[in-house]
Amino acid sequence: MEYTGLLLSISLIYGVARFSFLFYHERNLKFAKWSLAFLFYALSSMGWIFYANNASLDTILSYRYLADWFQVCGVSFLLIALGTENWQDRPPVARFPYIFIYSPVLLILTFFLVHDTIYMKNLLIGIYEGGALFVALFIFGLYTSRNIDFLYTLLGLVILLLAFVVYWFPGGAAAGASWVWKLIACIGILCFITGYLLAYNKMEKEETEAKMMEQFF
Repeated sequence: MEYTGLLLSISLIYGVARFSFLFYHERNLKFAKWSLAFLFYALSSMGWIFYANNASLDTILSYRYLADWFQVCGVSFLLIALGTENWQDRPPVARFPYIFIYSPVLLILTFFLVHDTIYMKNLLIGIYEGGALFVALFIFGLYTSRNIDFLYTLLGLVILLLAFVVYWFPGGAAAGASWVWKLIACIGILCFITGYLLAYNKMEKEETEAKMMEQFF
């Protein structure tokens, strides 16, 4: 059994649970978008189940086909969540039309053109994910420059970028030892989630205390 695959799935499901919990309490759509991004990636990481149960080749190939779509949906919602972060962080006068946040859905439509080609679809997914990582690094780098509490979130993204590089490096971990990039990705995911929640909860606490002080005076 591939234990790092199991750990990766658990890490992603943990992200689904934590952001779903935030959405339930805060009713902020950006948390639902983060939760959906983690959910699709969790579904795309479940291949270990089929290998552990000695599934037939046809079953494995069918899952891999679905996993590609889950991965594309995951990166699309990841970009939508990042777009929402950016939109909500801007002052009202500098905000772009809200509908533009959902433009990454076009990535799913584009994937229809290459989903039946092995090289092109893998290349396209790699470009999508690499672009999403750099956008996330830019946004949370900006957050960190204003609020040091986001440092762990930024560190998690740097670790995820390392996992991305290891995965795509020619003849690297993806070729024979997938546990390497999966283990790095688990660390990055947990660091990102923990850092995000700590920073958000601290900001909420400070805002609540500030409002109480205003009411008191």
